[in-house]
Amino acid sequence: MFDTCFQYQYVNRRKVDRLTIHLYRFQVNKRQTILVEVEEFDEHPIALIKFYDKADQYTIDRFNKLTGKGNFQPILRTCINIMLYIKSRNPYISFGFAGAQTPQEKEKGIKENTKRFRIYQSVMLLTFRHLYWQHIFVPDHSLYFILNRDYCDTKPHIQTDILYCIQKTYPEEAIWGDLLP
Repeated sequence: MFDTCFQYQYVNRRKVDRLTIHLYRFQVNKRQTILVEVEEFDEHPIALIKFYDKADQYTIDRFNKLTGKGNFQPILRTCINIMLYIKSRNPYISFGFAGAQTPQEKEKGIKENTKRFRIYQSVMLLTFRHLYWQHIFVPDHSLYFILNRDYCDTKPHIQTDILYCIQKTYPEEAIWGDLLP
């Protein structure tokens, strides 16, 4: 199902507060380029994965738009390949996603269990095996974390520390009180 992918390339990186943001890009066709932002945190080896169409690069809702061109599966597979590349460079890295609302979900005020969240959940469960990864889903906020067991299983309370780390950077993204002890 997710066999096809695109050739990606590393573009650049920039430092913002406690993050290093790596930018990747790949060409879907002559008219469509996808940009993938990988936000790596300084405090813990965790990276948040975000992608959008380059045509929407400067719009506030760039993460909410759908391609509408029937190419979501190879786009997502290419993002997974970028994740696997990052993992090859840092064996302790963990990953996180926010299942951004579609424009229709945003219009209706739906933030929980979004379409993207459901897709990410089913694909990531098949790709990242439980033996090596701990999957944490927060459907009420469409948040998804894949924690690397090599890093997280050896440190008590690391899950909470990682969530606090993300909360400090994105305090408005979710109702964190429901997620953190």
